[in-house]
Amino acid sequence: MNLWRRIVHIILIAFALHSVALAQESLSDEVLIKLKPAAAFPNTRGYIKSAHAAGLLSQNRAWSHLNIHHLKLAPGLSLANAITNIKTDPDVEYVEPNYIVKADQLQQFGLLGGSGFSQSSAPIKVDEAWSILTTDLPRTVVAIIDTGVDTSHEVFAGSESIWVNPNEIPGNGIDDDGNGYVDDVNGWNFVSKNNSPMDDQGHGTHVAGIVLGVTQNIFANPLEKSKILLMPLKFLDSQGSGTTSDAIDAITYAIKNGAHVLNNSWGGTGASQALLDAIKHSKSTGRSFVAAAGNQSNDNDSNPTYPASYAVENIIAVAATTDSDAFADFSNFGFKTVHMGAPGQDIKSTLPSDAYGTSSGTSMATPFVAGTAALMIREKSFLDGVRVRNLILGGTDKITSLSGKVSTEGRLNVYNSVVAAQNATETSSSTLSSSDDNTIYEGAILGGGCGLVKSTSNGSRPGPSGLVALVLLLMPLFAFLALRRRCLYQD
Repeated sequence: MNLWRRIVHIILIAFALHSVALAQESLSDEVLIKLKPAAAFPNTRGYIKSAHAAGLLSQNRAWSHLNIHHLKLAPGLSLANAITNIKTDPDVEYVEPNYIVKADQLQQFGLLGGSGFSQSSAPIKVDEAWSILTTDLPRTVVAIIDTGVDTSHEVFAGSESIWVNPNEIPGNGIDDDGNGYVDDVNGWNFVSKNNSPMDDQGHGTHVAGIVLGVTQNIFANPLEKSKILLMPLKFLDSQGSGTTSDAIDAITYAIKNGAHVLNNSWGGTGASQALLDAIKHSKSTGRSFVAAAGNQSNDNDSNPTYPASYAVENIIAVAATTDSDAFADFSNFGFKTVHMGAPGQDIKSTLPSDAYGTSSGTSMATPFVAGTAALMIREKSFLDGVRVRNLILGGTDKITSLSGKVSTEGRLNVYNSVVAAQNATETSSSTLSSSDDNTIYEGAILGGGCGLVKSTSNGSRPGPSGLVALVLLLMPLFAFLALRRRCLYQD
C-alpha cells in the first residue's frame, strides 16, 4: 500500500469512528423533560399544556423527586418538531430524546472450579481481606443494574444472596409496600414491566457472580451464607438493548429500596442530563456508583463514555487490567477521567442455568470494585459513596501499566480498602474530592462507561467544520508518514 493509499485509508477509518462517536440512537416517539421547580405537568405556561390537551403528548411516568417526566408523542408527531416546540415552554428546564443503549455479546467458555478466591489470579488480596472481616454484621445490598440475574443459580440460591423485599408479600398481586411495583420480591424487570428480573442474556449473571465472589468463595461446597445481598434490576433486554428512562427507573428503584452500592457495567457515548440528575441523586442519598470505563481502547479524556463521564463525586470509573497487572488492550483509559484499574480479563464467574464461564471487559472489572465497596460499607455503615470512593482510590497499588492511564495510576487492593474502612471514623473528612456540576462536560470530568454497551446516535454526520477539524488533527500523522517513507528510502 503506497503512502497516499495509506492516508486515504486512515481518513476513511477516522470518518467511520467519528460517525460512530456521534451516533446516538433514540426512540422516535418518546422524550424526557425536566420542569422548573414551580411547574407541574401538564399545567405549564406554554406548549406542554396545550399539546397535552390536544392529545399530542401523554405521560408515561414521572420521577417526582427529580421533577423529570417521560412523555409519549402522538402517532405522526415528529420527534425533532416536538423537541423544538417543548423548548419554547417557559416552564421547561430541558428536553431530550429517550436514548437507546445496546449491549455487546459475551465470551463464555467451559465449566470452572477452585478453592479460595479463584476468579482471578491478579494480586488484589481478596483472601487477605476475607481474613479480617468482622463477623455477624448486617448485609450490604448491591444493585445489579444490568440484563438481570439468574436468581435460581446454585451459587445465589446456595448462599442466600438474592435480595428479598421485606415489605412485599409474594404472589398476592398487591403492592404491599406502596413503592409502585406489585410483588417485587426480588427486584424488578423494567423491560417487561414485571417482577421477574431473570437474566435472558448472560451478562448480568456473570457480573453478579463477580460482585459476590469478592466477598466469599463462590466455588466452595457447601457455600456459606452471603455477607452481602444482590438486588437484580433488569433494564437491558435479551438483545442487550435498553433506554435512558429504564436506566433512571432502575437507579431510582435501587435508591428507594435500600441498595448501598450501584453496579453499572454499561454505558455509551450518549450524554443524558436526566441520567446525570438521577446519578446526582444517588450521591445526595449516600450511594456508591461504580461504572465501567469501556472496551474500545479509547481515551475517555477526549471522548467521554457515559454514565461514568459525569462530574459526580460518588462515581468510580474502572479500567481493566490482566492477571499479570498489564493494562488490558481493549480497555478505555483516561488520566483525568478514569480513576483506577481492576482485573477484567478472563474472569471466572456464574452464567445462567447453573453454568460457569470466563469473560473479559471493563464490565468485569467494575463488579470487583462494587463488591469491595459493599464489604467496606458492611464494616462501617456510615460510609457514604464519596468516602467509599476516596478510600478505595487511596488504597490502590501503583502499577507501571497504569502510569498515565488512570488518575490514581493504581489497581484495586481489596485488603487495603477494607482496612481503610475499618479504621474510618464518622468524623473523618474526605481527602480526595472533585466538584459536582449540573452540566454535562464535553471533555468529561470524571469519566467512565461500559464494557457492555455500544455507542448510540441520532444519525448526525460531520459537517464542513468537522471535516476541517478532522484534517487538521490528521496533519501531524500525514507528516509522520511522509517522513517515515523518506527515511525508509534513505536506509
